[in-house]
Amino acid sequence: MRIGIKATELEQYIWVTKVLGLFKAPFNQLRQREIEVYAYLNMVYNRYASLGDKEANTLTFNKGTKKEICDQLGITIENFYNILVTLRKHGLVGEDELKIKLKPTTSINIDFK
Repeated sequence: MRIGIKATELEQYIWVTKVLGLFKAPFNQLRQREIEVYAYLNMVYNRYASLGDKEANTLTFNKGTKKEICDQLGITIENFYNILVTLRKHGLVGEDELKIKLKPTTSINIDFK
């Protein structure tokens, strides 16, 4: 079966995170806002990934990007920092780095074995 879903760039990362949550910890423990913030961080990281890991992490976690995420998702900066604490506890992000990175994708295939 094949299902086509129109999705923005951010929505693609959200879907990947949700599908991983069906199978694997810590993704299955994330709440909706945590999924959205984590997906957004991965989207920004992958925009800069060609610059190298250190530079991409620096640009992903700079003050301007944090404000952009808050504005786009309609959350306060305090809420954003609380979500980051939760993502750190799950081992998905470090102090100013993504520990588990999602690659951009345009399709998800599930094979039952």
